Amino acid sequence: YSTCTFSYAENEEMVGRFVESHPGWEPIRLPELERWEVPGHSGCYRVWPHLDPAAGGFAAALRCPSPADRWADRAVARSPIEKAPRTSRMRRGSRSAPGIGGLANPPAVPWGAWKDGDWLWFQRGDTLMVAPRASAEWETLRFSAMSVARKRGPDWQPSYGCGRAAQSLLDSYPMLELATDQAVSYVRGDSIPVSSRAAGWYIVHWQGRRLGWAKAAGGRLRNHFPKGLRQECPR
Repeated sequence: YSTCTFSYAENEEMVGRFVESHPGWEPIRLPELERWEVPGHSGCYRVWPHLDPAAGGFAAALRCPSPADRWADRAVARSPIEKAPRTSRMRRGSRSAPGIGGLANPPAVPWGAWKDGDWLWFQRGDTLMVAPRASAEWETLRFSAMSVARKRGPDWQPSYGCGRAAQSLLDSYPMLELATDQAVSYVRGDSIPVSSRAAGWYIVHWQGRRLGWAKAAGGRLRNHFPKGLRQECPR
């Protein structure tokens, strides 16, 4: 169970209420995530913007060891809010998603080299999607897949999510480090003057943190930071 919020009510409290109302389920402690474990909440983990190179979020690991309660697995997978069309569903254990354009390999892109990994790649319309191969155990990829690129004419344009997950998805990518005043301009949505030698797509960084994508041309860095995330910082 995971969220992108900091709300106790949506995170630790939700996990506690679920465990109380579903006998047999229990939180699992994951040794590899120990440094992020929430004190006093076994199996619950948080990342924070001021401590981790991320926007922050919450995750909890739970399992149901009792065979009598296995019906709950099906209840979660077939939640009433899940309305994905049948054509987008995956057969359990399948290695591709034929209804949404499963790909044996991701397309080559000029702004990076994809890492080898246990991923499922597929195309939905003009959008390139990726999900952990473990998602094949679920009946749908709707909630586990992430957009990493969109087709624009003959070219692929990288998505914001691809920039945030670059450490996991890309072996290499063009990068530009911004000064603080440039980073402020970037998150405000401004274009930024750069060397006329810079060209093509870059993930812009500030103090080692990936902020998002920008495209350099003609001595300007065109801003591709999502409009919904832009902030009115003082000039």
